[in-house]
Order: sequence, then structure tokens, then C-alpha cells
Amino acid sequence: MNPFAPRFLIVDDLEANRLYLTRLIQHFFPRAKLREVDSGEAALAAVAEEAPDIILLDVMMPGLTGFEVCRAIKENPATQTILVLMISGQRTDTQSRVCGLEEGADSYLCKPFEPAELVAQMRALLRIRQIEHRLEEKQKLLEVARDEAQEAAHAKSEFLAHMSHEIRTPLNAVIGMTELLMETTLDDEQQEYAQTVHTASESLLQIVNDVLDFSKIESGRMSLEQQPVPIPEMIAEVVRLMQAQADAKGLTLATTVAPGTPAVLLGDPLRLRQILINLLNNAVKFTERGSVRLAVRGKRVASGCQVEFTVQDTGIGIPPEKVDRLFRPFSQVDASTSRRFGGTGLGLVISQRLATLMDGQITVESQPGAGTTFRLEVQLANPEAIAAAPVPSAAKRQAARDLRILVAEDNPVNRQVVGLLLERLGHGCSFVENGQQAVEAVRQTPYDVVLMDLQMPVMDGLTALQVIRREMPPDQQPWIIALTAHAIHGAREEYLSAGMNDYLSKPLRRSALEEALGRVPLQPGSSSLS
Repeated sequence: MNPFAPRFLIVDDLEANRLYLTRLIQHFFPRAKLREVDSGEAALAAVAEEAPDIILLDVMMPGLTGFEVCRAIKENPATQTILVLMISGQRTDTQSRVCGLEEGADSYLCKPFEPAELVAQMRALLRIRQIEHRLEEKQKLLEVARDEAQEAAHAKSEFLAHMSHEIRTPLNAVIGMTELLMETTLDDEQQEYAQTVHTASESLLQIVNDVLDFSKIESGRMSLEQQPVPIPEMIAEVVRLMQAQADAKGLTLATTVAPGTPAVLLGDPLRLRQILINLLNNAVKFTERGSVRLAVRGKRVASGCQVEFTVQDTGIGIPPEKVDRLFRPFSQVDASTSRRFGGTGLGLVISQRLATLMDGQITVESQPGAGTTFRLEVQLANPEAIAAAPVPSAAKRQAARDLRILVAEDNPVNRQVVGLLLERLGHGCSFVENGQQAVEAVRQTPYDVVLMDLQMPVMDGLTALQVIRREMPPDQQPWIIALTAHAIHGAREEYLSAGMNDYLSKPLRRSALEEALGRVPLQPGSSSLS
């Protein structure tokens, strides 16, 4: 922090008074910077050029008086913090003192004065100014630190987005190819090998997702969607996803839905499902024998519907003194846990923070050797608030089987994966390797759908999108689906607002691709955004 060197402005129409004050200040404040002026007008001009810390202001001067100068300084937001010491030759004029202080003077002294008294008052005012100076310096440091933190957060987001893309791109090939491989004729040993590769790649993808989700929540960029949540169907889905793991360990996986629980509520189905999968996965992972049970109970309240999901297991349990570690980032109950069971230590942290975003919480009860119970309580909207969700008609889904599809993808393995997935869905397709080729292909052939990768050489996917939207008539616009490894929060909204009609993230799932093609409109040219 820089040493404080006070700046004085002496305002007096008499040269002798200015000289006396100058020598006095130089003697007692050798580090001070001094400036003298002989009128109120000159004082205001000097203050506008460089604001002093203290003004020694004579009261009675020709032109602008000291009262008028003080009022002008204190009424200006840019100069109102300057300390003003008014000096008057009218020793017994109490009214002048009161007037000066009411105009904003920080101190008032009458002539003739004792030098010691003037020095004492200046020192008192300088202590105030020095405190303000230190606060200003700290504020500047805080602003620098804030800017550096924001820059670091931006760099972190950019890095995570880049790493997400770089990791998801090969994962798309690994997961896609193994899924396709397992659908072919394999002997038992080959099927086991393929399943092992698939499980390992899914685990890697979950780690990537956990890190990205935690980063989004920490930076405050996580927001929730409001969509219909079919409770029974969601419960059946998460149980179906966990059934294989439970069966492999010989565990009973059971569910119950309490009577009176609404069948459909309004919330974020993706994030709610994510929490339940985390809790069930945790229960299955730490249970060697017995059962895992998921119970759901909902009741109407004034603000909507309060829903409680209970996940109860007969697993190893948690010592009471270690329960608080469950919701700490990158933490496990003990060091051996991560070695034995794996994981990032982020699943429960993310689940708890997602629950908080849903105006809820996760609580835990556990006893070593007797199992653990997690309770998720969230607030969801009542069914009456739900507008009917559009469901693609059977005709529309069937119509998707006759689509003319162009795949714009620069990675040859990913082109092969997408092509095989489309083939399994009954579609043929054409391929291009960059955005420029995609534009040329759309100009020559009336494609119904373009699966557009975003990061490609020569011309990227967003630029190709803009060219197609700009050049082609509305009734000839293809339905363009963003196909990207950028799965960070807000990517979908960003690409849809840019003109994409739909969004698919890598690794690409056949079910997600099928659903996306089922959303393609029947009418030509209806892909244009309104």
C-alpha cells in the first residue's frame, strides 16, 4: 500500500495568510503537496483539476465567499468527500460558524488562532482522510481480485467446455460402437468383454458429467426447467436403470408410491431423475446383501405439492461422526471408500445443491452395519398448473422413417457411429466433413434434416447454419439439429436461439436420436423459427 502524502489546497485572498499557512504545513507535514489560490473561483477550478484531501478555506473573500465555495464542493458528488477547514476572521460571530458547518464544513476555526490548534485540527482531519485512503486502496484491491476471479472463472468455464468436447468426442465413438457391437451376434465371452467396455465408458462419462455439473452449480449458472414430471414413469425409469447393478449383487430393488401422490407434477424431470439415480446408485454401491427400497409420498400444500422420496438400504451404514462428510465436495466417508467403491465424491454434493434449487433438501439417517436412509424433499407445482405437453403423433413418428438426412461431422469414427445408428433406425443418410460442404449439399439437395456438428474445419456448424437460414427460402429450410460434445449448461438454449431447431449432445444415444427425429415436422419448410 502506497504511503499517504496529503494534498492541501490553501484558499485566501491575502498573500501573507497564504504564506503563513504554507510554511506551517511544510513544517508539520513535510510529505504534503501544496497548492495556493487567491479566490473562490480559482478554488473551484483547482478542485476540478485535482481533488485535494483538505481545503483551508478563508470565509470572507471578494467574489465567491467561503460559504459559497464550501456549498458548491459539498453538493457535487465528485468532490463532496473533500475535507474543508473554514477559517474566519470574525472570532465572536457564532452565526458564521453555524452557517459554515451547515454548508458542509468539516471544521471551523477563527482568526487569530493558535498554530497548535490549527495543526491539531488538520491532524484530526488527516486521520479521517487516511482511513478513507486505506479503504479506497482496499476497495481497489478487492476490485482487482474480483476482476481476476471473474477472469479465472471465465477461463475455467472455457477450459471445462473445451475438455468436455475433447472427452465426449471419443466417448461418443466408444459408447456408440460398443452399444452397436452388443446388438450383434456375440458369444458369451465377447458379450462380457463388450459389456465391460461399455460400463467403463459410462463410468467415465458420469465422472465428466459430475465435474461439469459441480462447476455449473458453483458458478451459479445452473437453472431448472419447468416441465411435466410423470411420477410413476420416472420411478420406473430410474429403477430400470439401476436394476442390472442390483441384480448383479443379488439385491432386491423395490418401489412404493403412497396413495394420493399426484401422478404428474411440474418440475425439472432431468435433474430430479439425476438426484434419484445418484441416491439409488449410492445405495446399491454400498449394499452387499439385502435390499434397496425407493418410496414416494406426495401431499398438496398451499404453494404446490411437497414430495418426499425415500431411499432405504441395508448396507454398511455410516458412523454418525462422518455423516457430515457426505455433502462435502470431493469427499468420502474415509480414504478406503474411494479405493474400494470409486467415484468422484461429487454425486451427493450435486444432489443436495440441486435439491436446494428445488426449494428442498436431502437428509440422512444411518447406523453402521444396519443401513442408511436418504430422504429427498422437494417442492413441485400442482398438476393444475401443467399445460398439456405436446406428444408427437404416431403419424409424425412414422413419417420420420422417410426423412432425407444429411450428417455434417468431421470426425470419421463419429460419422460411422451416426450412420450406423441411423441405419438401425431405418434411415439412410449422406455425409459431409465441414460446414462449407454442408451448405453446398443443402443447396443441391432438399434435405429434410441436417445433423450439424458445431466444431468443424473450414466452416463451423453455427456459421453454416447462418448461411443456410439466410440464403434459403422459408419453405425450403431443412430441420437442423445441433450435434455437439458441448454439453455445458445453457448450450441448448444458446444453439436454439441461434437458429437450430433441436439439440443432441454427445455421446449420442439411439433413443435420443429417435426422439429427435420424431419431433421433425411433417410439413416442408416448417423448420423455420418463428
